[in-house]
Amino acid sequence: MREGTAHFDVVVTDQIMADGDGWDVLRYACEYCKGLPVILVSGINPQRPDGLSDAVKFDASLRKPFALQDLARALSGIRPAARAVRRPDADVLGNLLALVRLGEVSGIEEWSDQLEVQAPEYAAFATEVRQAVRQLDFDRLAVLAAPESPV
Repeated sequence: MREGTAHFDVVVTDQIMADGDGWDVLRYACEYCKGLPVILVSGINPQRPDGLSDAVKFDASLRKPFALQDLARALSGIRPAARAVRRPDADVLGNLLALVRLGEVSGIEEWSDQLEVQAPEYAAFATEVRQAVRQLDFDRLAVLAAPESPV
């Protein structure tokens, strides 16, 4: 998690847990946090639930026990360190900023969905906006919407 925000960069989950499983975590991430990488950790081979689409998959998996270097390798494979997020122009961000100031959660989600469809080159930015709004992180949204912000 980035310091000072509720923005997650990656999720690491076990396959089998007391109150659910890693597959539930993966389904949630695919539905509500598009683009959020999910790494599976398990002591047994992954056991895909019946009926789960092959398109729903973990970004990486690790077999327990694993070395810290294995986790570092998995992380570097899914989140390159210097990945730049391309930002829309100030006029496009102005619409987002207005929605953020009004606290229009559904409007912000619609804005990010439309941005991704109309300008695929901003898909990573739209994903960051979507993640922040779903976490109700208005501080992060204000940073993302600011035209001069480096993100």
